[in-house]
Amino acid sequence: MRLFRIPLMLAALLALAGCAGDKGATLACPRPDGTSCEALSEVYERTAPVPARLDIPLRAAPPAGAPPSSRLALRPARLLRVWVAPWQDAGGDLHDQQYLYLVLEPARWELGPAQVVRPPAATENEE
Repeated sequence: MRLFRIPLMLAALLALAGCAGDKGATLACPRPDGTSCEALSEVYERTAPVPARLDIPLRAAPPAGAPPSSRLALRPARLLRVWVAPWQDAGGDLHDQQYLYLVLEPARWELGPAQVVRPPAATENEE
């Protein structure tokens, strides 16, 4: 055990000697002791919120009375969340609370107002 004690103490002394070196002069903060090395303005500039940039091109609203857009839209499903309280069955087993999700209306595509589509009129040659 003594064989390990001496090298261990020497390693500890070398480590402490490395920490005691005079590197403080080159790494010292120019500000008084007990204060941060950053100026308040530097901290503010680093943490101030940056104004949001809008990279998305903006489009004007369609004029009043314009026909609806031909884009499809998905109407989300209507759901009902039901909470089932904790309960004990006939066998004495405890069932923890749970949520059940019921679909009242499924999701569906919104196609816009219905339009009547008529086939082209038949001519005498197409009979």
